[in-house]
Amino acid sequence: MLEDMYPSLIQAPDQPLSGFRLLRTVVDNPIKAWPRAIYREDVYRSRRFGRDTVFVMAPALVRTVLLDDADHFEKGEVVRRALSPALGESILIADGARWRWQRRGVAPIFHQKTIRNFLPAMIAGAQRTRDRWLGFGPGTEIDVSHEMMRTTFDIILNTMLPGRSSLDVELIRRSITDCLEPTSWIIALGMIGAPRWVPYPGLYRARRARNHLHRMLEALISECGQAPDSRNDLLSLLGNAVDGSVRGVVGIMSGIISENLVIAYYAARSNC
Repeated sequence: MLEDMYPSLIQAPDQPLSGFRLLRTVVDNPIKAWPRAIYREDVYRSRRFGRDTVFVMAPALVRTVLLDDADHFEKGEVVRRALSPALGESILIADGARWRWQRRGVAPIFHQKTIRNFLPAMIAGAQRTRDRWLGFGPGTEIDVSHEMMRTTFDIILNTMLPGRSSLDVELIRRSITDCLEPTSWIIALGMIGAPRWVPYPGLYRARRARNHLHRMLEALISECGQAPDSRNDLLSLLGNAVDGSVRGVVGIMSGIISENLVIAYYAARSNC
């Protein structure tokens, strides 16, 4: 009964898609192209357009690949090609020494004691959403998916970049959205082995958005470097984790921060 009232957003195909139908589905949403077997098997293997793909789904195996035995695995070419325009060499994309350096740098930030310090900002974000909803008129329809994404992004910004005088929240949100928008096109082109120079919808808008985002964050990081070291937001903590301060590494830090901010936003959008 409930399934009839609230159908699943994604209906996994019973059999693997192929050819034009596969590409069309990937452009719409890559996850829609995943066959039902992917969700049932620990390891799923497929071959598309002459390329082998392995989906590692079991939690224990995911841990082995991403953590315990990470040095023996590299990100696939399609994944790197699809995500690197928006995420660069961030922790989600990096391999080897660069991945280990970023992971060591951010690990202390996510200790339980540190995370607890961010609870007030998280609760305040939820309260702002509650107050906004209470202000809607009777009978107003609410897009819960959009609202949850907005709330999550609000929390991300208020834990990473609280109280920054030069912060343009809406411009950051638009820039990140534009960075991510062409991802499915890049995945489809990567699957068929198209050269990297082949243009696709949203390419130039994504480049402009990425440049805007880096410039904004360079200003914020410079501001952070001139502030007292006692700040406890994620930007200051990550800056200290890199080399003890953010002074002298503004260019590097703007790339790292913007790439990992995009990851956080992508996670928020994907889970709503």
